[in-house]
Amino acid sequence: MLENRGLINSENTISTYLNELSGSGWEEITIQNILDMASGIDCPVDFENMDACFAKSIIAYGIFNFNQQLENPLDYLRTIEFSKKQGTVFEYSDINTMMLTMLVEKVTNERFIKFVERDIWQKIGVENDAIFQDGGYGRAASPLGMNSTLRDLARFGLAFSPSGRTDANPTISDRFLNEIQNNLNKDLKTRSWFSDEERFNSYQWDEVYEDGDFYKHGHGGQGLYVSPSEDLVIAFFGMAGKDVTEHWLPTISRQLATSEIFKN
Repeated sequence: MLENRGLINSENTISTYLNELSGSGWEEITIQNILDMASGIDCPVDFENMDACFAKSIIAYGIFNFNQQLENPLDYLRTIEFSKKQGTVFEYSDINTMMLTMLVEKVTNERFIKFVERDIWQKIGVENDAIFQDGGYGRAASPLGMNSTLRDLARFGLAFSPSGRTDANPTISDRFLNEIQNNLNKDLKTRSWFSDEERFNSYQWDEVYEDGDFYKHGHGGQGLYVSPSEDLVIAFFGMAGKDVTEHWLPTISRQLATSEIFKN
């Protein structure tokens, strides 16, 4: 979306726009590899160890930072080490999402929340407001996701399908949709979280399949499945059990989309 407006080039490094990252491990990391969760950052998700990189990072960003000690999260994030060559391994880390949020704010010169509201939310026919958790200093806690109604979550998914892209200038452009489906880093092919099927990670979508369908998973069992070829959107909420197990709706969504039920 920002590429279409000429504000960024995803092949550029993140330090091209966030100058504070010059001279750090982030300096040569491309925006595309951050989008694909393949930055090589050594900072896995860990909510148990408050001395680990992950906890320190989200606190520096403002999430769960009750003392509000750092005004610029990049002061800490620029010190994070990298353990792998960028673009070679998919490793989910919320730090990548934080970096993209700050990138949006830098190139648009406005808060991430306002950008999402104007350029996405108000354009997709939603019925209700959505809520971002406050990350401190007015920042959106984007790694924690956005709260919406189920129907509005489905409307967001519809923006990627033919039925939601009938305008001459749709919210999701042809170019962007093609990037999600086809600009896949073959080195990032991994096993699906929900089956033995192979999948890719692209543009923050957790699972992009070779047939062009894609899926985003939320903590506790939320999900959004989009099949542009079948003009199909499946949205669901859920919750994890006490043993952190979740329901089978991600698997069922994929099975439904690839069955004969919705074939055009």
